[in-house]
Amino acid sequence: MAAAESPTVRQRRLRVELRRSRDGSGLTQDQVAESLDWSLSKVIRIESGAVNISTTDLRALLSLYGVAEERIAELVTLARAARERAWWSGYKKVISQQYYDLIGYESAAAAIRQFEPLVIPGLLQTQEYAHAYISGIISPSAAATSTRWSRSGCAARRSSNATTRRCCSSSSTSRPCGGRSAARA
Repeated sequence: MAAAESPTVRQRRLRVELRRSRDGSGLTQDQVAESLDWSLSKVIRIESGAVNISTTDLRALLSLYGVAEERIAELVTLARAARERAWWSGYKKVISQQYYDLIGYESAAAAIRQFEPLVIPGLLQTQEYAHAYISGIISPSAAATSTRWSRSGCAARRSSNATTRRCCSSSSTSRPCGGRSAARA
């Protein structure tokens, strides 16, 4: 079990519970949409996590599924927690959805294992090294390097909560990237 759950993990847990509850009730997405006078796309977006669900809609949905009142209260609390803003929320518009999700899952991970045969693992890179490395792949924005650096700082603060193992080849420490200032740091 993770030391602390991120909003990303809570959102995923809520999606799983909603799908499990609908399957347990024997209803299809079409039947749910018709019963609640919603569009089918709304049901699909809620189950896929594309949109957050309001507590009012969540209660209506779970009541339709025949979920017990105490379980509804638990899931409403989970839905509220899933809407909390995390430190990486400010980067949502400048990073890909996959990277955004990775940061969310990584922040709640109980264990992280990483193998990098060619470069120093990302969260161990200095700011200069990260900028030079990212510059070699893409035209970096300030947000790209800032996100990487913020992730690195959070990983360092979280290190006592997660088992972290990173491995890189010895040649990656001697491979030039970013000049002497990046290598020295």
